[in-house]
Amino acid sequence: MARYFTLFLCFAVLFGCAAQKAIVKDDKAAAEASAAIGLAKQDIAAAREAGAAGFAAELLSSAEAKLAVAEDAVVKEDYQIAVSFANKADADAVKAREMALAAKAIDAASGAVQAAKEAGAGKSSPELLKAAEDLLSNAKTSFSAGEFKKAADFASRAFDKAGEAMRLLELRNKAAALLKEAETAIAEAKKAGAEKKAAELLGAASEKYNGASKAFTESNYMDTITLASKAIDDAKAAIAACAAVKTPEYVVRKGDCLWRISAKKEVYNDPFLWPMIFKANSDKISNPDLIYPEQDFVLPAPSGQEDKNSAKKDALKHISEKKKSN
Repeated sequence: MARYFTLFLCFAVLFGCAAQKAIVKDDKAAAEASAAIGLAKQDIAAAREAGAAGFAAELLSSAEAKLAVAEDAVVKEDYQIAVSFANKADADAVKAREMALAAKAIDAASGAVQAAKEAGAGKSSPELLKAAEDLLSNAKTSFSAGEFKKAADFASRAFDKAGEAMRLLELRNKAAALLKEAETAIAEAKKAGAEKKAAELLGAASEKYNGASKAFTESNYMDTITLASKAIDDAKAAIAACAAVKTPEYVVRKGDCLWRISAKKEVYNDPFLWPMIFKANSDKISNPDLIYPEQDFVLPAPSGQEDKNSAKKDALKHISEKKKSN
């Protein structure tokens, strides 16, 4: 009897060990399946966040369908099937995310390249725009071949190149605008009489403007901006200096006429320049041959020989018309 009891006890121990091993094995398989499903869920969520629902809908649906099979297999305690389908779901999710990111990058690059074209970047930076177009073409080719990471990299570089082209165009436009502003400011300074009243400032403005123009032709837009800005400052300073110079005045005395006033040494020392006085005081003089004592006239300084020649021409014309009328 003791012998049978001993055999029974041995069988019980052996069976218990086997059962325990089976439980441990099942627990390990369940844990593996749970981990695989968790990773698949995580990557599916990442794919959705990346826009896979719009750019990789088929792959995303495939991942979700395989995940459902894996979860169902866990319920049935078929852990091997669960792990297999969870891994497949994860692979589809990862691919869907890469595809979505590549598609979005290509869309962004396409928009950037098109915007650069329409803005005229092809004229200011043709090499940059060509590089952007080539990279975009490579991105599309890689995408078609299913090489989504490579496609995203090409697209990102195309986007950057298009951005560089746009920034260079904006810099060029700013340089051109400042160059034009400097030209206008110098012209206004000359008109204000800076050639005589602020020659040094005007000369500095002109020198910087010439340097800016040269830099612009060499596509050195930063130097253009710097020099043109300084030219504008100098021209404005010249205008201010001209305004600070008080225009001489003359009070008409008995027996004066514009001809005699203009002939005075302290005025123009040339009688033929009287039309300058007439024009500068047109609010007070209606007839150049009729002025009155105590009238107060400003005496503008001629800004150059051109002003003098114009005044003499008007004086001779007036004399000629008077002779004809007489």
